[in-house]
Amino acid sequence: MKERNLVKKEISSNGFWKGRLIHLFGGKKSYSVDTIIVRLKNEEGYFMADVIIIPLKRKEKEGFGGKL
Repeated sequence: MKERNLVKKEISSNGFWKGRLIHLFGGKKSYSVDTIIVRLKNEEGYFMADVIIIPLKRKEKEGFGGKL
């Protein structure tokens, strides 16, 4: 819980956070992945959404023929 509060604080002050998170898939498997969280705001500066980005690894990109 302490780590979650640190992430929230950094997003509030910087508008983003970059690090590793544990993602649960189907409630059975979990993976630790590089993650970027970006805070979106409207023209008036009000919060709209937090967007989570999981960057693709180099080998995964190559699997798409480099068209990403």
